[in-house]
Amino acid sequence: MSDEHKAYQERILRAAAEGGFHGDCEVRTPVGRSWIQTDTLIEGEGGRRIGWEVQLSSAGADGPASVRARAAKAAKQGIIPARHTDRANYARRSDTQWTRSNDLPAHVIAKIGDLRVISGYRAMDFWVCDLRAVYPCPDGIRRCGKPHATPKLRDVLFAGA
Repeated sequence: MSDEHKAYQERILRAAAEGGFHGDCEVRTPVGRSWIQTDTLIEGEGGRRIGWEVQLSSAGADGPASVRARAAKAAKQGIIPARHTDRANYARRSDTQWTRSNDLPAHVIAKIGDLRVISGYRAMDFWVCDLRAVYPCPDGIRRCGKPHATPKLRDVLFAGA
């Protein structure tokens, strides 16, 4: 694990704590006879859990092959999967929620203050899969009753002269 990877994990934990939420790093969650390990797991309102994975290494043009499988496994355990990267091609993928910042050294990532998210999903719409839901169930079930998250892109506006 690189210093940058560790710095992002610490930054995610700090942001969660500042928002009043609890989190921990390298969390193992049982899945049947196996388990999944999440880089940083944040416990939110109403038991909502967001599992952040930091993906900084290159893994070919299509990115890490395990992303979709790991995201599905996490979702089945009630963990909303999210990933952060510094790779432009990963942040454009739609297999899970992605955010992207510039390629930065660990000491910059670790600083206090804003860290600009330059692409990827910037907002999450959390909803319960019931009769009032606006979105279709991502599990392909009519209405499963579970909480889900749908990523929403936000425009970044530049002021004109």
